[in-house]
Amino acid sequence: EFGWYPSSSQIAEFDNITKRPTPQAPVITKALPLTYSNTGADIKVIWEMNHTKAAGEPVYNSDVNTSVFRMYAQQEGGEPINMGMTTTWAGICFRIPVDGNAASSRVRVGVSAVSEDYLSESDIAWSDYLTLPTYQGTDEITVDKPIIKAHQSFNLSFVDPLHESATWVIKNSETNAQVFSGNGTSVECTGLPATGLYNVEVSYGSKTDTYKNYLCVSPDETGTLPEIETMAINGTDTEDGPAQIKIELNDPRTFSYTGRSADGNASRGIEFQGNFLGVNVGTLGIQANQSFSIAAWVYYPEFNSGISSFITIENRATGGWPYDNWGFLWTRLNAEGKFLADQIDSAWGGRAVGNDTEGDRIFYRYDDTKIVPCTWTHVALVFEYKPGTNQYREMFYVNGQLQKVGVWIKVNKGKAEHVLGSEKGLWTQLERVKDLAIDGCYGENTYEPGYAASSYPLSANDWIAFGGTASNVSSLEGYIDDFQVWGTAMTASDVVASMSGLDPDNLPAGVLGFWDFESAPASDYGFVGKTGTSASNKAPKAYYWRLNGNNKVYTAPVFHAGSPQISGTYPIVTVPTWDAGRGATVTGSGNDTEGQAEIEWSKVGDYTVQLTLSNDHGSTSREYPVISVEDQSIAGIGSVEADGDFTTYVESDMIFVEFAQDGDYTVNVYNVSGIQLAEQHLSVSAGQNAQISIGAPGVYLVKVEKAGKAVRTVKVLVK
Repeated sequence: EFGWYPSSSQIAEFDNITKRPTPQAPVITKALPLTYSNTGADIKVIWEMNHTKAAGEPVYNSDVNTSVFRMYAQQEGGEPINMGMTTTWAGICFRIPVDGNAASSRVRVGVSAVSEDYLSESDIAWSDYLTLPTYQGTDEITVDKPIIKAHQSFNLSFVDPLHESATWVIKNSETNAQVFSGNGTSVECTGLPATGLYNVEVSYGSKTDTYKNYLCVSPDETGTLPEIETMAINGTDTEDGPAQIKIELNDPRTFSYTGRSADGNASRGIEFQGNFLGVNVGTLGIQANQSFSIAAWVYYPEFNSGISSFITIENRATGGWPYDNWGFLWTRLNAEGKFLADQIDSAWGGRAVGNDTEGDRIFYRYDDTKIVPCTWTHVALVFEYKPGTNQYREMFYVNGQLQKVGVWIKVNKGKAEHVLGSEKGLWTQLERVKDLAIDGCYGENTYEPGYAASSYPLSANDWIAFGGTASNVSSLEGYIDDFQVWGTAMTASDVVASMSGLDPDNLPAGVLGFWDFESAPASDYGFVGKTGTSASNKAPKAYYWRLNGNNKVYTAPVFHAGSPQISGTYPIVTVPTWDAGRGATVTGSGNDTEGQAEIEWSKVGDYTVQLTLSNDHGSTSREYPVISVEDQSIAGIGSVEADGDFTTYVESDMIFVEFAQDGDYTVNVYNVSGIQLAEQHLSVSAGQNAQISIGAPGVYLVKVEKAGKAVRTVKVLVK
């Protein structure tokens, strides 16, 4: 009636057909700690497997009944952690979490072998506990809110949890007036008094680090990241309620919240989506060997595992290889948001000679500069030429702060490659080719690099662009706003003015093109830019494009909220989302400050309800207490379902049916799909019971017949 169901013997037979032998445990031959820092410990581990192959004969995983190996790590006194899998017989456990405040910081690594059918795993073979190398901390700081409004609290802290305590001072960048001070490895600021830029000074030991313009308080009208302030169920605040709430099946509850005001109107930006955003040099009227600058607000949710394109100046259409990928300028970001690509031609460079693929280069290395993910960052790149010469230098600003150059050098690529090699991992070591510097063009740890001559001038065919791809260089997802090109070398005050937001109707005289993307593009998808009074070419167009080969395909852009520091016309609207799990019916509404939803469940179980408030600035989530949905018609553990003929109850994984009267009974048990799992025929006296073992938790139907006639069917819950 209910279809075929395999017997336990048949299931065992199937298991015997498919099951593969469990491999022996590996034998660890070497475990070597590599590094230990605030991001964790790296440990290299090598192992072997016992086998019967002759010496020198290849041994494959299949020869030792293995599909993959699992790597583990364990801090002394802590729990083991799965660090990943590999098919090879060696690996590195990267970034093993280490509690530096624990009684012991020693760590061991382990390896297990997984069977070829992935159904079994060997014991874990462990190394001895290892003493880690000297701890390498960082002085880097972080703020817990990517968008800050006036009078809004936020937290400043060291990224390194083991950093020594410090004194934190916040000062107004313009007036230098102190507005906050605190002590510790982390400090909570209750709020800053007004919109604008603020410096952060961090003092510890005999050292003081100053982060200029580190905090930017944006105007209220541009909106902000949503914030959930209170949560309630049927009017009861969840902070005061129980950790778990029990409700009946199909019994709706009202889930509500209040939040911080987050809506507004922000500047409008463009989403990269793997494409380029830029402008042609010729339309700007920049002449060869003329000072110029590039600036914009950018936002990257995350960085790729390899290297990604940041800003480029090149001619893709007719430049020819390799100038179409390595032209006047290339800059690349790594997985940490730093300009350290560590491969041939470096992460930041440009040509110093034309028509020579292996010729002279000008390289910059920014050791400390970092673009922080998930926050809007203002960047400005300045090319300053000595008047009447082809000698220039570059200066780079992040959030209005001039960045220190670790090394800059003019060097012949071919000669440098002869020293550094062509393998990945060596091209950050520019100090090693210091003696090869051309014309003495070399410097270290400076905010003002020297000038270097270049016979590869900026061309009218070049394009200045953010984003996009290059050979072996991926594109970054993210957004850009207030893109601008100046025909001068921007000063520090120019950069701060750009960061604060330029007035498109009253631009500085030297601006050759300013695009805030507030207006729609033209029919050719070009955004008409505005210019300052010194610009010779009016209304230059910036484009959003993808590549077909090396040909630009202009396309309609995808808009997104731009920098929250700048007002605009892009609506910021907060929308609530409730995730209540499968089987839930949700009817709700809300905005940034309040909302509610009626939620009910059609299936028993324990549910987590997560509320997410999201807008174009980001999202925030919180969970309500666990909701336990029950069905009073189901006999659960410790509960009883009774009528005049029998009583049904569950203990552990055993179903009991106790009979109130003498008689001949048949008890059948089905799962919710109607498949019969058990059948018992009994002749019992009053008070006796039937006992049926169920191997898996779930809801089951118990059908009882007396003398061939159905008495009743009940549902039971086995947990």
